[in-house]
Amino acid sequence: MKKRAAAGWLLAVALVGAAGPGFAQQGDVAAAEHLFKEALALMEKGDYEHACPRLAESHKLDSGIGTLLYLGDCQEKLGKLASAWATFREAADAARRAGQPEREKIGRARADALESKLSRLRIEVPDLVSREGLVVRRDALDVASVLWNTAVPIDPGTYKIEATAPGKTTYSVSVVIEAGSATTTVTLPPLEDAKQVEAPKPLPAPVKVPPPPPPPAPLPKPRGIGALGIAGLVVGGAGVLTMGASLGVGLAARARFDEAAPFCDATYCDREGVAIRKDAKELAGVGTTIFVPGAVLTAAGAALLVVSLATRGPADVAPKPRAALTLGPGGIFARGSF
Repeated sequence: MKKRAAAGWLLAVALVGAAGPGFAQQGDVAAAEHLFKEALALMEKGDYEHACPRLAESHKLDSGIGTLLYLGDCQEKLGKLASAWATFREAADAARRAGQPEREKIGRARADALESKLSRLRIEVPDLVSREGLVVRRDALDVASVLWNTAVPIDPGTYKIEATAPGKTTYSVSVVIEAGSATTTVTLPPLEDAKQVEAPKPLPAPVKVPPPPPPPAPLPKPRGIGALGIAGLVVGGAGVLTMGASLGVGLAARARFDEAAPFCDATYCDREGVAIRKDAKELAGVGTTIFVPGAVLTAAGAALLVVSLATRGPADVAPKPRAALTLGPGGIFARGSF
């Protein structure tokens, strides 16, 4: 019976005539007509879910009263009664302006038949709720303040209601609209003050740690050969002189030994020769006795000089010491400047 009623209504729309004058840009009329025919074919199959978007797009491309009437019928079949009610009213108003009373009558009759079946949503905004800067949204769409505290027709489904205001915490709630003639009310509570987030305290300026002091400079080595080196020169010089004296005594002993030659042959010396050779042997013993301490003194002096040079700085950066050893009648003398 419903199919026959729908078919009769569609026939009535067809008899009234095609869509009214359009306001589409050139080239859109063909696209609108194509979508319109596709939508009618889908509606005949009962596929209203795909037919309704095509009718809506066809009306957008080339607005027409007939298209609106079909779109309202399609939306009603999908259960979107509020959308169908609004579409039928739009079609009736357009028909009135176009001077098409039959279509106006159809549109208003269909809208009146749905009005008692509409579900409604009322967003209650009490006076306690601060309204300065308050924004109310339904599924991200702003709800004008003139629609607050008013039961507005709405299609069944689930909706998110959200309220925001400067300095306040956002309030949101989900509401389910059932099919039928009931009115669902959502009352907004007073919005809580937003928590003040303290700005992070600036980090303290980094403390500059002074660099560690440089290691102390090594103490400069004493320059020159120093007292130890002078002592080495003196001792070594004395050793050299002693060895020289030993050599002199040895030469004297050799000369004295040669003086005995006239008094000796290959196997025998007379009394004079024996006395001369005795003197020569005594001189040679003295030379040997003197040589040993001279060698020891020379080695000791060299050792002192080496140690002094190893523990002191270069000698050329300080005044060079000068020393001289002399042999005098009273013994060995050292002279120099330091």
